[in-house]
Amino acid sequence: MKCFKTFPFGVTYQHWRDPSITRDEWDRDFRTISEYKLNHVWLAVHWAKVEKTPGRYDFSEIDYMVELAKKYGLKVHLVLEGYRGGEEGPPPTWLLRKHRDVYVEEGIDWGETEAKRICPNHPAVKEGIRRFFEAVAEHFRDEDAILLYNIYWEPNFMCRCKYTMMEYVKWLKRKYGTIERLREVWMSPNIEDWEDIVEFKHRIGLGFPYATPILDWRAFCLYNVANIIREGAEALKSKDPNHPVLCHPVLSMVNSGYSVSVGVDDWLIARSVDVLGTSFYPTIPTGRGPLKPAVDGWLWAEILDSLRSAAGEKPLFIAELQTHYRSRYHPLDRVSPSQLQMLCWLCIAHGAKGITMWKWRPFLRGLQLSGRGLTLYDGTPTERAEAAKKVGEVLEKYSDMFLEMSPVKAEAAILFNPMAYIKLLHLSQKPGSVEYCVSDIGGFYKALWENHIPVDFIRPEDIEVGRLKGYKLLYMPFTICLDKSVAEKLFEFARNGGFIVADSPCVVTDDFEVECYKVMPGAGLDKLFRCREVDLYAGLDSAPDPTPYRKKQAGSGIRIRTTVTHPALPNTEIGSTFSGSLYKEKLEVLPEGEVLGVFEDGSPAVIASSHGKGGVVFIGTCIGRSYLRYGEEGVRRLIAGFAKWAGVVKPVKLLELRGGPIDLTVHNYAGDKILFAINLGTQTLVAKLGVRTPNEAFRCLSLLEDKEIPVEYEVGILTFRTCIPPNGIGIYRIARR
Repeated sequence: MKCFKTFPFGVTYQHWRDPSITRDEWDRDFRTISEYKLNHVWLAVHWAKVEKTPGRYDFSEIDYMVELAKKYGLKVHLVLEGYRGGEEGPPPTWLLRKHRDVYVEEGIDWGETEAKRICPNHPAVKEGIRRFFEAVAEHFRDEDAILLYNIYWEPNFMCRCKYTMMEYVKWLKRKYGTIERLREVWMSPNIEDWEDIVEFKHRIGLGFPYATPILDWRAFCLYNVANIIREGAEALKSKDPNHPVLCHPVLSMVNSGYSVSVGVDDWLIARSVDVLGTSFYPTIPTGRGPLKPAVDGWLWAEILDSLRSAAGEKPLFIAELQTHYRSRYHPLDRVSPSQLQMLCWLCIAHGAKGITMWKWRPFLRGLQLSGRGLTLYDGTPTERAEAAKKVGEVLEKYSDMFLEMSPVKAEAAILFNPMAYIKLLHLSQKPGSVEYCVSDIGGFYKALWENHIPVDFIRPEDIEVGRLKGYKLLYMPFTICLDKSVAEKLFEFARNGGFIVADSPCVVTDDFEVECYKVMPGAGLDKLFRCREVDLYAGLDSAPDPTPYRKKQAGSGIRIRTTVTHPALPNTEIGSTFSGSLYKEKLEVLPEGEVLGVFEDGSPAVIASSHGKGGVVFIGTCIGRSYLRYGEEGVRRLIAGFAKWAGVVKPVKLLELRGGPIDLTVHNYAGDKILFAINLGTQTLVAKLGVRTPNEAFRCLSLLEDKEIPVEYEVGILTFRTCIPPNGIGIYRIARR
């Protein structure tokens, strides 16, 4: 889906935050922004400012800013401040005077640093925002300078007011049909009528140990935010079908439990808008310390690849890109000019089709005092602005290519089920335990990234509708829950030649705990993996890890030793040992299951079997979490070896490397290959790279150096050598002669 004519590369301009900046300075800033090869500005239109009287809209201020942008050839990333409430977009005063109950109830507590937010489910708020959105769309419908509408930036919404509970009841009715069925599933005979749920909030029926009401409520919260966004997008589109609509959450729901805890589902939001965005602040997941590309580069790639997967066929847009430290109060997470360039190219290499940097001038007040910004306080461009300009020059030169290229299709996928995160957040009775799933997924991804094996993230609902076709291998990290309907598709996938690797825990319950699986793996998957759990032991590392992205020294007390040679272990020799993590399952091997490795006590640890044309492997411990925590080379080789077993083909080969680490991605464009090579290390990198081509009739062009590079042809692979400085980038076009 193509939404833009040129590659959007711009910057946020928040004139309303700093009223001391004059209109003459606005003009100077916009001129400088244009001179620095940025092609759009983020501007905001505030509901409270434009509708001071009900039904009367005054767009004069934002019109002035749009005309100023047009004067210098800039497009406008137009943010609609309606949903957020709080300090960023409080509702009109007339609404608050008329409706005193518009604020959220028992929602997210932001403390004293931010004004209280309004509930978009309140009828007056819903109607007011709809009319505001329609008025904006009608006003700008024919304005070519509008790049897109940003409907809701960094959404997070939890509320238990009666209007939200009424929406919840609608959702429950669609799911269960009758109150009798709900009572049966919830095991709550005290619920006499749907109105009981509205009156007593979601807590009714939460008698321990029954989990379904909690799971329903949290699943509804994900639906609710996406539905609010969908309704807003439809209001805009009803008056202006021409300009795309974007919404951007913070980072990715895959790499932390934050998104799920505040009602945000990247996949559901992507279905509600034309463009999925994100706020990409690489220092947030690791505690706002200094940027460490050599350590955390894989994590940034995971965030971007999971968001690209969530976007599907729609564009991924970096709606906020970190430009510097957060504030004078937290100056550790600073960004150097070379790091800013590296971050821009990393985003594009992993599928981004637009970038808005946060922001042009640093903050002069508030929570982010002195933070962010490409300029000094007076608007003078810094070296970071110069670095951004260099990126803009390349994007301007090759705009069509960067817009139209697409990542080479991944042949391996990682299963991600948000219901597992919800269970760990709300049912585990152990704070921080969502880390188990985050780390297990992260460890698998990291091992594959280090082996330059591209992966997609796939959801259970994708599998249910047949989207596993086209993949050769499915990894199932910490898949604690899965419905039978999805499990049946896994049998079909393996029968047709697919390969599956799962670790512990594997399908202990269905998503909403309506059915009780009496054998584990459940949903009949014991017959697929040819084993079943008979007991479970905790490892020494079973406490949730508050710093999962930092390598640990202490072990888990769980060791595995391989015992045979097998096609599933192409990178692992007999007798190799490596650590597990968190769990040690006592497994019964079923007929046709083959033991590939054992725990220290000799009990089965790794079990393989064939199924139709494909094959499966089950590992009775958290192998991904083990790799993330301990970084053992044997575990990395094990995980990457499964891809070799499944016949996964790498789009690029790293034949020689001095320095690194290196991020490698390949895109298709007009019959050519576009290769990105990003040096995440602190030393100059020297590498020999190979890209598959059908014959010798290809050449390699360095787009950043604007020159042809000598190549060699070695049996289906075009090879060349390159030298890249720290935080540097190489972009190469493999084209026919």
